[in-house]
Amino acid sequence: MGASGVFILGPHALLRARQRNIRPLDVRNALTGATAATLQDNDRWSVTGGVDLQGVPVALIVSFYRGFLIVTLY
Repeated sequence: MGASGVFILGPHALLRARQRNIRPLDVRNALTGATAATLQDNDRWSVTGGVDLQGVPVALIVSFYRGFLIVTLY
């Protein structure tokens, strides 16, 4: 999580979350359980290895802004 402990789902993440029935608690679980983070050329991080509350893998793209973690799903 960001320094504030808060994460924000971007518009694309909200759409993908609805399509895949992923709740904010699933995203939090995937973030805290992630096993790898790779910095991309666009200064965003690809975060993998985390799972939702049912154990299904969730891959995330994150960026940091003023202590907040901005999250999208892919």
